Amino acid sequence: MMNHRSLNTHVRFRLSNEYEDLKKDPIPGIHAKPLNETLLLWGYVIEGAKDTPYDGGKYYGELEFTEHFPFIPPHILMHTPNGRFIPGERICISISAFHPKNWDPSWTVGTFLHCFAHFMMFDEQIMGVGM
Repeated sequence: MMNHRSLNTHVRFRLSNEYEDLKKDPIPGIHAKPLNETLLLWGYVIEGAKDTPYDGGKYYGELEFTEHFPFIPPHILMHTPNGRFIPGERICISISAFHPKNWDPSWTVGTFLHCFAHFMMFDEQIMGVGM
């Protein structure tokens, strides 16, 4: 059984690797990086998709991870007013920490953000999108 210290080491290792993966193989229109040394708070920018109401915009937000990642998904917040989400409040979507039973620990930060961006732009169900 993992103790608190080894669990935290595992989480930091996983999030560090995911950040390196995003730098090596970026997702078009999505940028994300850790905002502090614990790696539990990330900032992201989603560029609005062409031919959507978000076209040309840049949408800033944060991901909040816990020491239980990847077994518990992150919370997601959007800071940029966009008419869809309340700025600065946690967003309830099917793959966020509001619904941990829908989460699969094999999903990555990139997968999460890709699905969220798709949901935001196209108002479609998230389950199964890009997963």
